[in-house]
Amino acid sequence: MRFVDRSQFPNSACSLDDLPQRCCFVGLTICLILRASLCFAETDNDFFESRIRPALEKHCIQCHGSTKQEGGLRLDSRTGWEKGGDSGPAVLAGKPNESLLIQAVKYNNPNLQMPPSNKLAAHEIADFEVWVTRGAPDPRRELTTETTPRMTVERARSFWSFQALRRPNVLSTRVKTGRLIRSTLLSSHA
Repeated sequence: MRFVDRSQFPNSACSLDDLPQRCCFVGLTICLILRASLCFAETDNDFFESRIRPALEKHCIQCHGSTKQEGGLRLDSRTGWEKGGDSGPAVLAGKPNESLLIQAVKYNNPNLQMPPSNKLAAHEIADFEVWVTRGAPDPRRELTTETTPRMTVERARSFWSFQALRRPNVLSTRVKTGRLIRSTLLSSHA
């Protein structure tokens, strides 16, 4: 039983007879396109490495890195931004509207604007929002080894470079040759 009269469409490229084959072909094509797009989708770490880390290095690390931590905040590792600074954690993974970093780069709060010299480009702000929404993936786990140690006043008073100069007590012994040699060296060779 036919619903379409072929005489009305003599040169038709599509007929009901080959409709299942065409649907199958279209369906397979769509599946292949979706699979290819999933294979080439940017992973969370790739997104961080290609978009977030360069922005952090360019705009943030000079003031919030291993050598300087303004406001007590370090952005050179996951541990740093999770711990946060004087105002608390800089990033709340999955919550861009609650994250202080997002508030700072958007310049919504006049008391919290980072970087202070000029606002980030719109695409950089969008990248940070996407990053936080994705759960803020950051492969950097440990703080870098170059740290600025914080010292209390009490510890600073006993630190060697803050001590008054004094003449050291050096024991010496004259040897037959007339040279002055430290007693510790003599005792170690005896």
